[in-house]
Formats: sequence, C-alpha cells, structure tokens
Amino acid sequence: MKFYGLLLFVIFTFACAKENVDPNDDLFLEIEDLAFLGGDYEGTLTYLDFESDVNANLNVRAEYYMENNKLKYTHFVDEGNGKTEKKKGSFSIKNGKINGAKLLKRTMEQSNNTLTLVYEEEGKDDGRKARLRHTIIGNDDSLLVQKEVCYEGEDNFFIRNRFDFTRS
Repeated sequence: MKFYGLLLFVIFTFACAKENVDPNDDLFLEIEDLAFLGGDYEGTLTYLDFESDVNANLNVRAEYYMENNKLKYTHFVDEGNGKTEKKKGSFSIKNGKINGAKLLKRTMEQSNNTLTLVYEEEGKDDGRKARLRHTIIGNDDSLLVQKEVCYEGEDNFFIRNRFDFTRS
C-alpha cells in the first residue's frame, strides 16, 4: 500500500511540474513548425564589433536541416583572406519554449507563408549580464535570425548580430 501511495505521489508531482502547453494558444510551437525553414542559404552577417563598437559585414553560406527533433544549422562565415569559420547550432522546442526560453511572439502570415518568432532569455554579452532577445523571421524565400542585447540596469536593446539570408 505504501508503494502505491508513493507511486501516486510521484505521478502527481511530475504531472504538476510539467508546464501546461495549450495547442490552441497563439504562442504554441512545435518543432515541425520550423521544418520548412530547412535548406541552403546565402547572405550576410552584420554584427556590432565588441572592441570598435562599429558594425561589420561578412558573407555567409548556411545549411539548415532537421535532425534529432531539432532544426540544426551550420554557418560558413567568410572572414576574408580565404578563411572560413564554421559555426554550428540548433533550435529545439520543448514545452512550448524555444531553446529553453519563453516565446514572446509567434505569428504565421498565411499570405506569404512567413513565420515570425521572438523569444528572450537571460544571459551574458561581452561578459556582462543581459537580456537577450532573439528574432527569427522565415518564409519560402528568405530567413532572418537576429540577436538583440539589453544590459542589466539599462532599458534599451541594441542589435548584436543579424543574419540575412536568401535561399540558394
């Protein structure tokens, strides 16, 4: 009898701990919602340099693909002088959160099949505590991935980096 009581307690605890995700909620998101963003892209990376505080632009080639229930990507950043830096990352969805962060905005414009996602997280930028706001805007022809930063104790966000892609 003690075993069944313990079992019910454990089940109840996990059931209460799991976040409620309502599929009818405007912010509901599943990894399948990102699948159409898979493909090959070419474009630019614009970033605010930490040292000079000046925007710089670099050419980028990118591959986005679904794997292991994630939208993974590889960016090939042309740094000049024949040097290319390869950067990998991914987007995952769990309990309605994207990469563990709360989704603030989700829209799907049906007329041009454009998905817009905005999410925020706490983190660091240039060694300082900050709120990081991420924006993804994608459709059948293009993809924008942007990171904005707002340092602790400040009110305004600035764009740290922005990838502007078109399908290749």
